[in-house]
Amino acid sequence: KEAIKALDQAGVDRETRKKVLFPEDSLEGIYQNLREAAEVYRTGGGVGTDLSVLRPKGAYVNATMDNSPGVTAFMNMFSESTETVAQQGRRGALMLTLRVNHPDVEDFITIKNDPKRSKVKHANISVLVDHEFMEAVANNKDYTLWLENEDPDSDIYGERIEKVVNARNLWRKMIESAHASAEPGIIFWDTMKDFHNGEYAAPLTSTNPCGEQPLASYTACNLGNLNLHRFVKSDGSFDYEDLVVSTMVATRFLDDVILYNHPNHALTKIQRAVADDRRTGLGITGLGDALVAMKIKYDSDEGLKATEK
Repeated sequence: KEAIKALDQAGVDRETRKKVLFPEDSLEGIYQNLREAAEVYRTGGGVGTDLSVLRPKGAYVNATMDNSPGVTAFMNMFSESTETVAQQGRRGALMLTLRVNHPDVEDFITIKNDPKRSKVKHANISVLVDHEFMEAVANNKDYTLWLENEDPDSDIYGERIEKVVNARNLWRKMIESAHASAEPGIIFWDTMKDFHNGEYAAPLTSTNPCGEQPLASYTACNLGNLNLHRFVKSDGSFDYEDLVVSTMVATRFLDDVILYNHPNHALTKIQRAVADDRRTGLGITGLGDALVAMKIKYDSDEGLKATEK
């Protein structure tokens, strides 16, 4: 309200004021997102977009558009743009996410389940799951889907749209859909935020296109991995000292990638966010092969201990 008052005193008209304060949940915001994503695709990158800010199907919009078409109405548009824009033969990559408590989540979950798999073909989709939902699933309780109008310039500011569902039924719908079409993925979002050491300064908003790394807005991921099989010695023992040194070198290498790639980002705001965030992701591969080389069964207690170490 104070921000609106200040803009009023500065003589900013209602429409401009709305764009300044709330660009995401608007037609302008949606197409701005689409344009920025296309710029990223054009430089060979991928995008993660959270749709949770968009009002649900049937919600009041304004005098020129009575009701919102809902989140799923825009998903195919984002998907097709990903397929259309390419750089040196490389297509864009896209992750679309939605919070599990969004009123449109059921339509989101099943959007790829038509027999011809004709919708949202060029994007991955994942549900952002919270602790409250998982507790409700475990206890077979009801769970409230909701979205509140957070636009203080709106006639319906503070209006809350709610729908009560059985959590276990919604969970089963996710599992059945994932079995039928490999979508949606499930991201334990509250857990990610709990472990994100920069959440207080740069809150997570979505993930990279394949979900390996949660990211704040306009930040980027630089990913690498260490092949654990290469650290097994000829006598079957594991070289932990080499792993320590390689981890330090690889971490420094990935940080150098941030510096090397900095001028190549599509948008100034990405360059700025990446320079501030400096996020890297160093993972592992070859765990199963390493255990075989060490003559340890993958699913044994010894295997679990070796993996933890």
